[in-house]
Amino acid sequence: MSILQALLSEKDGVILEKDSLIDEQNDIIEKKSDVIDSLKHRVKMLEEYLSLANSKRFSKSSEQTDSPQGDLFNEVEVISSPEQDEPELPPKDDQKAKTGRKPFDKKLPRHQVFAYLFDAEKEGAINTFFVKVREELDIILAKVQVIEYMQEKAVFKYAQGNRTMKASEVVKHPVPKAMDSINLMTYIIIAKYADGMPFYRLTSRD
Repeated sequence: MSILQALLSEKDGVILEKDSLIDEQNDIIEKKSDVIDSLKHRVKMLEEYLSLANSKRFSKSSEQTDSPQGDLFNEVEVISSPEQDEPELPPKDDQKAKTGRKPFDKKLPRHQVFAYLFDAEKEGAINTFFVKVREELDIILAKVQVIEYMQEKAVFKYAQGNRTMKASEVVKHPVPKAMDSINLMTYIIIAKYADGMPFYRLTSRD
């Protein structure tokens, strides 16, 4: 009888030891699962931080410009996905919507190009005068100026009392309604596409 009791006691001891080992393994597995979940959460946070950093670094806003023709050479930076624009509110009664182009700063130095009439064309005129027909923003190396094209006009008065006017020919710009001179356009094209210079470094500041 004592031998049977000893065997049963030994069996119970083995069972208890086995249960203890199982509990320990379960605890280890649970701790490892917690560590894995924590690492997964950390990896997800780091991926979000990296995505945000790349978005700020390579976003379109780095080359915005307030130039009157800032988008003239900017077609390669157009993003394919459309952006949601904020709805425009209708102007109030006391606010009039501004139309037309923004004029050049009056503080900029100016250079006038005169188009003269030939002496034969203005012979017999009672008066001649010049009118500004257009303005172009020009740049010479680091010097910025506005070129004013002045057109000479002659007024003729006949014996019958009638008056006529004759205007000189003005050299036309190759790009209609452009506000930038040929020199400035050439400078922007070379700096942007040949030298790889961003627009914010080309924008003039007061």
